Amino acid sequence: MYDVYRQVWNELTAPGAQFEVETIEVRGSPMRSFKNAPPSVRDLWLSTAAHGDNDYLVFDGERLTYAETHRNVAAIANWLAANGVQHGDRVAIAMRNYPEWMQCYWATLAIGAVAVGVNAWWVSEELRYGLEDSSPKVVFADAERLE
Repeated sequence: MYDVYRQVWNELTAPGAQFEVETIEVRGSPMRSFKNAPPSVRDLWLSTAAHGDNDYLVFDGERLTYAETHRNVAAIANWLAANGVQHGDRVAIAMRNYPEWMQCYWATLAIGAVAVGVNAWWVSEELRYGLEDSSPKVVFADAERLE
């Protein structure tokens, strides 16, 4: 089995392949990196627009396509910007793994803000500490975390 994985890995990462791996220098140390990787996570998200009407998020029978999600992300990003969130500001996301989590995440990155993931299992004291310590400009929270 491992021989098959190794063969597939070698084909996917070979010179000229889509997932070609190269060695680059990062802060003086060699690091393996995907040669064709998008320059940022934001660019990775933007590249998914081409998937249009294909399903992207599926939760409890709810299905959102890439196109619908891109529209939602743009609306959230516009709301963030209109409410003063700027490049480098922190935006906390305190919710369970709902589709809204991903949409808030991508919207935050789309405007150059920093997404602060808040553990949905935290008790009130931990949640309070995490939010005070990270000092987000905005907090997206589901009903349980808000309570």
